[in-house]
Amino acid sequence: MIQSWKSMARMGSDRLNPIYMIRRTTIWTKLVLTFLFTMTPLYIISLQINQMGSDNVKHEILGSLDSRLHYYLTSFEAEVNRILKLQDQYGVDEDIEKLSAIPPSMTEYEIIETQKRVQNKLLVLKNSSLFVEESTAYIPMLEKTLNSVSYTDEMPAGQVQELQALARTQKSPLVSWNGQLLLNNIFPNPAYSERKPAFILQTVLSERDILRYLPQATNQKKEEAVLLNLQQDWAIANHPDPAMIADLTAFLKLPEHTSEPSGTGSMKVGDKTYVVSYEYSPLLNTYFLIYLPKGEISGLLHKYRVWFWILSVVSFFVILLFSYWIYRVIHSPLKNLVLAFRKVEGGAMDVRIRHRNFTEFDYLYGQFNSMVAKLHVLINEVYESQIRSQRSELKQLQSQINPHFLYNTYFMVRRMAEEYDFENIASVTQHLGDYLLYITRNAEDMVRLETEWRHTLSYIEIQSMRFQRRIVMNVGELPAACKDWKVPKLFLQPLIENVYVHGLKDKLSGGVAELSAQLGDGCVIIRIQDNGEGCDERQIDRMTAQLLQRDIETETTGLINVHRRLQLTYGRQYGIRLAAGSLGGLSVEVAIPQPPLTESVATEPAPNPSIPTIPTKEV
Repeated sequence: MIQSWKSMARMGSDRLNPIYMIRRTTIWTKLVLTFLFTMTPLYIISLQINQMGSDNVKHEILGSLDSRLHYYLTSFEAEVNRILKLQDQYGVDEDIEKLSAIPPSMTEYEIIETQKRVQNKLLVLKNSSLFVEESTAYIPMLEKTLNSVSYTDEMPAGQVQELQALARTQKSPLVSWNGQLLLNNIFPNPAYSERKPAFILQTVLSERDILRYLPQATNQKKEEAVLLNLQQDWAIANHPDPAMIADLTAFLKLPEHTSEPSGTGSMKVGDKTYVVSYEYSPLLNTYFLIYLPKGEISGLLHKYRVWFWILSVVSFFVILLFSYWIYRVIHSPLKNLVLAFRKVEGGAMDVRIRHRNFTEFDYLYGQFNSMVAKLHVLINEVYESQIRSQRSELKQLQSQINPHFLYNTYFMVRRMAEEYDFENIASVTQHLGDYLLYITRNAEDMVRLETEWRHTLSYIEIQSMRFQRRIVMNVGELPAACKDWKVPKLFLQPLIENVYVHGLKDKLSGGVAELSAQLGDGCVIIRIQDNGEGCDERQIDRMTAQLLQRDIETETTGLINVHRRLQLTYGRQYGIRLAAGSLGGLSVEVAIPQPPLTESVATEPAPNPSIPTIPTKEV
């Protein structure tokens, strides 16, 4: 009795052991726990990546804001600086100096002509920039104020004194005066001289065009750009709001912002918080600002967070459903398959299983049944697999043929076009069109020998135009008896290409190559030879050894490619033969056998009657 109580106590303690509890749980529970343990680290990492991405996006948005602000402010400064330099050049202009003094020797006609030249120069200054609305020159000696097309009366003395006083205090050439933005130059400068001005040059900037320029710096609808001058208390904005301008002014006057020429901060206006990016222009004594609601930055990120949590909840339920689905759809059929394999391991060859649903297990069951029922024809199946492998290899070798000489042909056509050689352009494009039509019009593996021969002649014509001063290609006639023989597509052109690329590449002149074909004993012999640098017996033997290699795992091209294709098509006794040519270079020979009168039709191998059929039963 005491021993039974101890056993029951030990059993109760084992049930409280987590490892024991996991072992005793169902497969579905184990799948759920496995998915949760697997996904939890990934979920934590995803959460961290999401937070890092949010911070990075926020940083990128603010960085883009600062970059756009700096770019457009720099562009605006460069444009104003260019206008100032042009205005400074007019300050030493000979015609303006003459009119400001009007020597007694000048006649009335000369004064009028000089005045017109000055007006033309003012017109040039006006048209030199989109930001210039008008350019004027006040010349006291003329008692006139000239502009680009006409003139007005003399500037009142009070305005002259007001402009002189403004010039003594202004910190930049850009000033706001009488509701206009001016680039004001007084000669001589009142800051250094008390004399009356000899002339005053003024360039009026178009506030309308500046307003058109400001939105280019913004990247979304709720962004606003503002030009703000704290000294003269003026601002240019697309949507001028006095309250917002006042808040921006107070923002810029804060100590942490006045100490830095540029930066980014936030300010609260009412119940909204705005992100403000600013930069100070020493040239214009003006701030350029871009501001937008802070919610526009964090709003999109907040949506991502909401969707992330939604995805988390949905993922949890998907894990539950997926685990249950795996249990029902995979575990049960897999168990039947394992039982069937164990019976086969025990020597039972009459096992047959069937799946009720059309899934991958239906395929596996079918393959299992096929494996058990057709073990006696395994050798025939291996042979068939070898044939299919050869066909696949043939397709792969054919796909490697890529006429890379097209690049050189295009450059040759361009050169002919530059030289207005229309006759040769027409010829080469005709041959090139025939060439491209041949290699793209169909996907047949075998073509007529005459068709392949004509394609090769098109290729030779193109290369002859390219190497007409270096290489001469002599082409013989194709015997009529073999024109209809079927040959692998694109087997001849790589051999001709080998002559141009390798055989005669060092021939600057006098290169000769021959292409000929003659009937032999049950085959046609196609020979290509050249007068390039001849190959000795050792080199020919080495190249022949490369052709004879069977296990070439790397990508093959050129002679090896053609040799491999010919052997796959006609057998190992055919292919390429290399020898020393009669012209002094390499000779390449290809033997094409005569096709049989009727083509044999491949059939499936018949079952061997000597092997008995194994009866089957269903599991």
